[in-house]
Amino acid sequence: MRKAFLSGNLTKDPELKNVGSSEYGLITFDIANNDESKKTDSGYENITSYYTIKFWTKSPQPWLQKLTKGTPVAVECDIKQERWESENGNRSKITFTIFRGSFPLILARKSDSGYTPPAPQQSAGYEDEIVPF
Repeated sequence: MRKAFLSGNLTKDPELKNVGSSEYGLITFDIANNDESKKTDSGYENITSYYTIKFWTKSPQPWLQKLTKGTPVAVECDIKQERWESENGNRSKITFTIFRGSFPLILARKSDSGYTPPAPQQSAGYEDEIVPF
């Protein structure tokens, strides 16, 4: 399996899906980051990349409170290409699923006076994050 380490800011509040009778919830969120990689006549231009992240958890509510629009995060993910057929032909997309046993690392939070250090993150209370596949 291929791995990726991504960082960026959430572009909107995450969405929660309860999956059938499973005890796990699926949190999906989008992050974006900028890369100064396109040279123009006036200098370099920021190019924004967007990524959709899937996160399986038994404890979705604390994460829904922590992961809000604008929150900067870093994640370790599995990369998978999903393929399907549609009326427009064969389709595919790359998906990123947070690595088994990992969770989003919240880098910092904005406050009225600028950035404040993030609260310490402990695995206590999140030991159920290991999702069997």
